Amino acid sequence: MTDYSSRRFQKLSPKKQQAIIQAAIEEFSEHGYENANTNRIAASAGISVGALFTYFDNKRQLFLAVTELGAQTIETLVESLLRQDTTTEDKFEQLLRLILKTSRRERSLVRLYHDLSSIGNKEIIDPLATRLESYTAKAYEKLLDEGVRRGEVRSDIHLKMAAFHLDNLFLSLQYAYACDYYEARFGIYVSDNIHHETYDDFVVGETLKILRGAFLTPRL
Repeated sequence: MTDYSSRRFQKLSPKKQQAIIQAAIEEFSEHGYENANTNRIAASAGISVGALFTYFDNKRQLFLAVTELGAQTIETLVESLLRQDTTTEDKFEQLLRLILKTSRRERSLVRLYHDLSSIGNKEIIDPLATRLESYTAKAYEKLLDEGVRRGEVRSDIHLKMAAFHLDNLFLSLQYAYACDYYEARFGIYVSDNIHHETYDDFVVGETLKILRGAFLTPRL
């Protein structure tokens, strides 16, 4: 985030920084990038618009700072999980539970991530897509490759394509927990109990069955 914010912002207290970033997340997730209003962001954060623009040069820089922070948060969580000395199936389950937990807790951030697909500005989208997708693309490919080496993952799959489909499944679940349309889809296809935490074991268990069939070697 330091690449997008000024030194003045970096000198603010963590509490003040968080207030500004959270106000920006809420505004961008609610209205999208194009319709987001810096006046509303400043008012919500309890600062003047003039002060906001001493912290970030423009709306684009603020947006990039917010998405960068989100990317760093996800990477830290996923990296910690994938480093554990567990089986591929165990890591699949832990990733699923992480997705359910963070999608509830960071609903606005997930909605913002979803709304990136509707931004028509290639100057923003191209670097963001590279930044946001590169980590998970490599991480999931590595996870599957290590599974192949241990005999846990099928050796006849194309690792990059498999990582792509794995991420698509994870994204679909994220959106079901954070975005109204995808939540409605889940209700039509499966159940409207998605926000009951007691339902999580069912969601994880059934999704694991799909992942086992698609990626893992048969159990003996």
